[in-house]
Parts: sequence; structure tokens; C-alpha cells
Amino acid sequence: MFPPWRFKLKEAQVALEQGRLAPGSIIARPIPGAPLAEHWMLLEGFNALKGLDVIHFWDAMKKGSNAKVRRDNLADVLFNQHLRLVASPVSSEHGEAMVIAALQFWKRVDNGFNGRYRLFEKNCQDFCVRCFDFGLIRLKMMERQHA
Repeated sequence: MFPPWRFKLKEAQVALEQGRLAPGSIIARPIPGAPLAEHWMLLEGFNALKGLDVIHFWDAMKKGSNAKVRRDNLADVLFNQHLRLVASPVSSEHGEAMVIAALQFWKRVDNGFNGRYRLFEKNCQDFCVRCFDFGLIRLKMMERQHA
């Protein structure tokens, strides 16, 4: 059973520990002041020192040119908002491949996202969907190598 439609940070941590929420899950929080908008993030996993970590495409300054792929502690970007589970990886291997893809975007300065935020593309949703898709592609490539 997945967490409820809306859940808080502590509930997310418990769900991850119990295997009900997996690394690679795409989670979202409301954007304050924009009632129909959400900020999507990819759950990297549990960090024993800081708690839950996420990788996401975010512009803290709201200027577009400052947007970049970031790796943050979920508590630092949650702003005491509820979370929503958007999508789960199809398997633990897919989740691992999604996290690897997200980390590769984060490590590269010229990753196709940094400084290129747009309302309908190159946004946080686009980033998460690309990680989901790249995870599937990586998973299929690994399956072919072992076939």
C-alpha cells in the first residue's frame, strides 16, 4: 500500500523505511501562492545524517536563468507542505536507474536544464519525467546485456 494521497515528511520517511515508498519515486508539493501548481522532485533515498534526500530542478530566485538541478534534503525544500506521490518506479531496479540518471544530471553543469527553466518545458515536471524515462531505457539496456 502506498502512502495516502497527501502525506507529511515524517510519514514519507516511515513509508520509505517500510518499503511503501521507494527511491526513484516522484513526489510533489504545492507551490505557495500558486494553488494549482506543484513542485515535482525525485526521491533519492534516506540519508542517515539528514533524512530524506531529493534531486530536483528548481529556481529559488524565480528568475529562470538561476534554475538548476539540485540535490537537497527534503525538509529544506518542503516548507511544511504536504507531499503527493506522483509516480513510483516500476521496480527497485528502475528506481535505482532513475536515481542514477538524476545524479548524472546533477553532476553535469551543462545538463540541458541548468539556466533553462521554461513554464511548459524544462521545468521540474520535465526533469522528473526524463529521469523516469532514462531509468526505463537504462533498465532495458541492462536486461539486453544480461540476455
